[in-house]
Amino acid sequence: MSRREIEVLVDEHGTVSIEALGYEGSSCEAATEYLERALGQVKTRQRKPEYYRRQSQTNRARAR
Repeated sequence: MSRREIEVLVDEHGTVSIEALGYEGSSCEAATEYLERALGQVKTRQRKPEYYRRQSQTNRARAR
């Protein structure tokens, strides 16, 4: 299993971005939900290719 991290960046204009690293499927959204609620309205959401991988598929591939 890869290391899971949540990276929070604030730019010079005060814009906050959150990136979930090491997550697959919708677990990234579950992991960052508390930050999104605390920070306010989400303006945009960009899903990485890892989001579209199902966790069960990854586990099966590792078992082979």
